[in-house]
Amino acid sequence: MVGSSVPISLYFWLVYVDFHTHQNTDQGAYSVFNLPAHASPQAPGSSIGIHPYWLEAHDIDALKLWVESTLKKREIVAIGECGIDKRLTTHLADQTNILNLHIQWAQAYHKPLIIHCVKGHQEVLEALKKANFQEPVIFHGFRGSEQLARQLIDKGYYLGIGDMQGKPSLQQLARTLPLGHLVLETDDSAASIESVYQSVCEMRGITIDALKKAMMETAMVIFGNQINSTYGFELA
Repeated sequence: MVGSSVPISLYFWLVYVDFHTHQNTDQGAYSVFNLPAHASPQAPGSSIGIHPYWLEAHDIDALKLWVESTLKKREIVAIGECGIDKRLTTHLADQTNILNLHIQWAQAYHKPLIIHCVKGHQEVLEALKKANFQEPVIFHGFRGSEQLARQLIDKGYYLGIGDMQGKPSLQQLARTLPLGHLVLETDDSAASIESVYQSVCEMRGITIDALKKAMMETAMVIFGNQINSTYGFELA
């Protein structure tokens, strides 16, 4: 275990951070595993929430009970994924009500929020503003324009980027946006987190160690004491 007398920066590069994944397989990374419905949390870190996709296929009251009984557990480091997806037939009002509930959970337990958003960014931003939400926010799987990306970054939010193969607009964002507001993820893709990091290194012309350090610094800001306790770090 790393003692508090040892500079944290010496150890940032030791692990990859996968900020959002549905694959609970990579033992060489600090992975935030998004729990399937009614699953138990997984170490070192899990996120819990009601995905918009689930609103018509599950008993919502049962899902609420599951979240409320689980989110206090030590392994839960984030709330989500949750949000608004306008491709779905679920009424926007119903999606917004569930999003607001996640915002309340994240505020009550001081957890970051992982947002799933498709064509509903203004509605999500309005909900966050109305709640005066102050915890970190990750817009995972970001696919929007550079203008929208910079709007979100200007508000202090983070953008999740994963497999960029064959996605030139996403590659451009990974190349040009501020590194301190990008977080890397595998989501539900077959790509490894190592391959995602390697792609970003090639696009930005930086070393893998520099990228690992940057991602660990961001992870410690977002997940705070949870990731600190996993690796024995203490913030100065």
